[in-house]
Amino acid sequence: MLKKWLQKIENSQISFWQIFFLIYIASFFRNFLENYANSYGEGFMTGIIDTFFHFPLWFSAVFLSSFILLKIITKEKIEKISRLGAFFSFIILIPPIADLLLNNKNIYSFGTGSVEQLIKSFIYFWGDNPGVKFGWGIKIEVAIVLLSVGYYIFLKTKKIGRSLIGIIILYSIIYSFTILPTFVFAVKNTLSNNPQEISVTSIYNFFYKQEPSISTTNYRSFISDLSKFKPLAKQDTEKNFSITLSIILLLIDAMLLSWCFFFYDSKKLFSSLKNFRYLRIVYYYSLIFIGMILGIKLGKLDNQTIFGSLFDIVSLVSLFSAFLFAWLFAVWENDEEDIGIDEISNKNRPLVKKEISTNEWKSIKYLFLFFSLNFAFLSGFYTFIFILIFMAIYHIYSAQPLRLKRFMIISSLLIAINALLAVLAGFFFTVGTENLNVFPFKYALCIIGVVFLVENVKNLKDIEGDKKYGIKTLPVILGEKKSKLLIGTFFFFSMILVSFVFFLNIWTFFTAGLFGLILFLLINKEKFEEKYIFLAYFVFLIIFIIEIFYLSNSTL
Repeated sequence: MLKKWLQKIENSQISFWQIFFLIYIASFFRNFLENYANSYGEGFMTGIIDTFFHFPLWFSAVFLSSFILLKIITKEKIEKISRLGAFFSFIILIPPIADLLLNNKNIYSFGTGSVEQLIKSFIYFWGDNPGVKFGWGIKIEVAIVLLSVGYYIFLKTKKIGRSLIGIIILYSIIYSFTILPTFVFAVKNTLSNNPQEISVTSIYNFFYKQEPSISTTNYRSFISDLSKFKPLAKQDTEKNFSITLSIILLLIDAMLLSWCFFFYDSKKLFSSLKNFRYLRIVYYYSLIFIGMILGIKLGKLDNQTIFGSLFDIVSLVSLFSAFLFAWLFAVWENDEEDIGIDEISNKNRPLVKKEISTNEWKSIKYLFLFFSLNFAFLSGFYTFIFILIFMAIYHIYSAQPLRLKRFMIISSLLIAINALLAVLAGFFFTVGTENLNVFPFKYALCIIGVVFLVENVKNLKDIEGDKKYGIKTLPVILGEKKSKLLIGTFFFFSMILVSFVFFLNIWTFFTAGLFGLILFLLINKEKFEEKYIFLAYFVFLIIFIIEIFYLSNSTL
């Protein structure tokens, strides 16, 4: 009877986004109820980061890890396992409800302590460790989960040994996530010039008693200023801790989702990976680095000031992740709109080859949107705004009803603005100010002007498709041969312009002229190969960045 009921849930028509929603809602209400069941008795809701990021992302990581584990052990389809997990997600509400009913108010704390203490608390089921403060509610919840998972494995495999192994591994996974802050502290110790002993006291002091490190990235953080459910003093001491863990958990969730996708359909995963347009990602990353270098030079900063804490480092990772997923969202939306053109010019695209269904394509697209906005929000105010504008521009560039890529001048200008946004994101990450005027206007004009001139190089491979669907690009208007000559000339003079505007030196001038000539020749080859154009362009940017950093004075 129970087996049939479980099979019915497994075979239900719950979609990916419904599964996502059920888990998120369950984790949200778990957090809400915990505010009544904790020992502080403050009567305040946890802060924005904990409520909407830290706790939901933590539970998501545990759920996704358990799905992967059950897939490996039982060989069952992961979509069936995830439906079952989402259906029973209400189990995570047990601890606060149990503690409220038992009038047993507990501190819902993370696990801390030395290696020896943590091993001991693992063996004793979160017992005998002053840094691990979990009450009976959580222990009952975990026990129910472990026994349920063990029973499910037995139903699928008929092997008690596998059930026991699954229980032990899942318990290890859950325990590992509860001691994540301790792991973060250990990483901080590794990066620190003044490492501390890993103990309950040192970990609590690091997260709750020390002031956040004074670094430029602290000026970026606007999150705790939006609205505060907790008293200001308490939220300020926890802000960096929550943001740091939220970014780490978001990265973990992204990797676990990729793993789940692999188990769902490995061919579709690899097809998606091939469609990432890696050279364009590197291109935007190089622009972010240029912005960071400009911020360092103009702000007269050093590495210790920029990366004064683990918070700063994970924030940098979050910045790059935000642009990665924003770009992937733009790619997926463009391919969705350009399927007719790609049938002529890019026949290996997944949608053209029907390797991924339209519904799956849209789910992946919106998942990219989700991760981009989350990483951007956790990176700070300017990053969030820049990412919003970045994706909005690509939307009106590709999608109906505007589809501005049809108009040559406007489309080139939009791409140029997005290049500037990437530079600005890197700049304001490092410069340590909220004043937009500190970014020199001549730099902004130069970046927009250069990208505006050279952007049409990407359209050389799409001439036939663009011509058929009325997309007015320079190669369509002038023809392949004339447009190659003109675009090559634009590349040459734009390289020279960059050296004049940013930093004029004999070495920068020579570098610009040399790579301008190389790019001209590569563009005008009889057989056009975009990858070599991008490769030469990246090498130029790297050398030019090094020259600016080491040859220029503190002020540019």
